[in-house]
Amino acid sequence: MKLTVSIFPTLCLAMLLAVSLNSCETDAYEKGTGQYSLMTTDMADVAVNSSKMATEMLTDDDSRMAFCRPYYSSWITTADTIYRSVVYYNKVSEGTAEAISITPVPTLSIRHHSLFQRFPQDPVDVESMWLSGNRKYLNAALMFKTAQADNSSAVHQLAVVQDTLLTADGKHTAVCRLIHDQGGIPQYFTARQFVSIVLPTDADSLSISVETFKGTVVRKFAL
Repeated sequence: MKLTVSIFPTLCLAMLLAVSLNSCETDAYEKGTGQYSLMTTDMADVAVNSSKMATEMLTDDDSRMAFCRPYYSSWITTADTIYRSVVYYNKVSEGTAEAISITPVPTLSIRHHSLFQRFPQDPVDVESMWLSGNRKYLNAALMFKTAQADNSSAVHQLAVVQDTLLTADGKHTAVCRLIHDQGGIPQYFTARQFVSIVLPTDADSLSISVETFKGTVVRKFAL
């Protein structure tokens, strides 16, 4: 199953819900443990080298780990960059990990409403939202209604719009909303998609509203 999400107005990123496996030479069988028995999942910033292979990650609690074997996947198309990702891995030693699977995560920067000409708010359900341990991101697990579209180029489009910055008692609250364009894609089944939102540096708290299938949901976070 493929869920494609683009971020507008300028940045596009395709999401493939696929698994690519790599392994390291370890003594797992001698220890009586399998490849996935110690597997951990983290959101992380993943570094890619000049050969378009992932070589290390910085998790949301600021733990840096090098991959004992560089990780390759066809979705890695840019060299010498950082990809926001969900990483499935086994910890091999302090500062070293075996990458099992890495999946890219769309990363949204909050944009001022004046940059947009339209504000589509097709519903999308919120499974969960949480702040990263290093307070760099607001992570979200979103549930999209989707299907195989008749138009193969059709995509879900997402953005986070800041409508205002409220000030009270010397504190600033960024008031935002998630906008979503279904893109004409039929709503046959539900698919989960992780998204990371870069947190503002000029606010003490964030309020974000999302139009869901059950009405408007507002989540507030102290930064």
